[in-house]
Amino acid sequence: METMNRREMLTGLLGLAGAAMAPKPALAHEPSNRLVDMDIEDPDADILALQKEYGAMLNSTITSATRVLRNRETGESVRFLRLNDGSEKWLYRAEPGAYVPFPHRHEQAEIYDVVKGKIDVSIDGEWITGSAGERVVIPSMAMHEAMNPYDEATEVLVDFDPMDEDVKKMGKAYWLACELGWIKPDGKPKMWKLLPEMRQIGSRSYPKGIPRFLVDMVLSF
Repeated sequence: METMNRREMLTGLLGLAGAAMAPKPALAHEPSNRLVDMDIEDPDADILALQKEYGAMLNSTITSATRVLRNRETGESVRFLRLNDGSEKWLYRAEPGAYVPFPHRHEQAEIYDVVKGKIDVSIDGEWITGSAGERVVIPSMAMHEAMNPYDEATEVLVDFDPMDEDVKKMGKAYWLACELGWIKPDGKPKMWKLLPEMRQIGSRSYPKGIPRFLVDMVLSF
């Protein structure tokens, strides 16, 4: 995939600047984060079917699931599975030709357990392929992206280390933004819309081409 060019970097910097100037929601008058507070639970989820298909790989019992959230530009989707021990796993699906819209990194390690098909993952510039039954571990702060160049869809159970509440909020905000259409034709989020929401969340994700200190500065206002 192409790396971020100067125009994309400038667009990202302008988005960060716009987010820095946008006021945070007033806690006394509205929820602390509009996206995070939206209800995405699926009351009609077939938990028995989900448990039969993924439970053995999770070594845990699925208690509830959210509805499917999609990035329609990239061919990706995700469903958050809640487990009986209070943890969460992300059921990520990538259709043929699907791709993560931008390389990024974060402090949490990320673990892919491939359930179906194959997925190509770039870790600090080195591409590897994960096939069904295999695990791909992305170390903390490694720049990474993924794509499915194959003829069949792939499904991956995603975990983070640690999978804390900030990571859950970050994932929910990002994927709700995708579902709501807060994305550009290349699948990247509209930062001027998403970043004011992300300022309410402790977790950090650093896109390639944007200096880390600048992201931290903007999100800490």
